[in-house]
Amino acid sequence: IYFLKGEITYSHAPLAEALERVGRRGGGPLGDMFVRASERICTQEGESLQEIWSGETRTMAAGAKNLPLTRADLEQFTALGEHLGYLDVDMQERTLLLYLEQLDLSIEYLQAHRQEKCRLYTSLGVMGGIFLVIVMC
Repeated sequence: IYFLKGEITYSHAPLAEALERVGRRGGGPLGDMFVRASERICTQEGESLQEIWSGETRTMAAGAKNLPLTRADLEQFTALGEHLGYLDVDMQERTLLLYLEQLDLSIEYLQAHRQEKCRLYTSLGVMGGIFLVIVMC
């Protein structure tokens, strides 16, 4: 997303060209999705960018079994496509910045809850060990 923001903001590339550049640079399932979306935009079959984006994200999610994204992550990523491609470069930059802020908030939330879950799992492990010792005696 940072690469896409840079391509749109600094090189003023059209969205299809920016998606292709970022996709070829990034690789992996996400890079392939960007390249396919770029190709579909260039063929101009009468589809809106929102339809192309949501179709490609579904294809990416179905094709990549080891994709480390939750359903909520995919929904956020799909929602990004609803606002890309409209108006000018400034509006697209703001849309990408908003998406990145949402990602930062999600990361902070997950990091805060990770510590709580680590303590819980440690306590459960110790209690399970004590229970096992009591049962075995």
